Amino acid sequence: MGLKIIRYRHYGKAMEAEPNKNNIVVNKFYWCFFELSSGVIIDLNYVEDYDEKGKYLGDQYHMGYAEDYTFDLTFPEWFEGTFNRPKDRPNYRVTDKEFKLIKEFYNKNIYQDRDKETEIEYI
Repeated sequence: MGLKIIRYRHYGKAMEAEPNKNNIVVNKFYWCFFELSSGVIIDLNYVEDYDEKGKYLGDQYHMGYAEDYTFDLTFPEWFEGTFNRPKDRPNYRVTDKEFKLIKEFYNKNIYQDRDKETEIEYI
């Protein structure tokens, strides 16, 4: 049986950059956590980038293993906890297979309603 998503929790637009002098937000940050059939939990930080006038420049997908995450946490609880991690703890890159699975799922099932926070969703 192949790698699958078991559950996820999407926090919607969790943060954004301060508006610039033109009152334009140039970065919007979305967070989502996925538990895979392999037992790992991966966090996705999806970022939308805009120029100083508000023109869309593109997006970024940042993923990593979320060893300290539990699905009952609020976003602020998880985010504040990231500052308490040991500085020398290594960050491992997700595999290409994990990255592709999550990116495709996000784009197909979450992207359209990305501003909305969800509860824990089981697949």
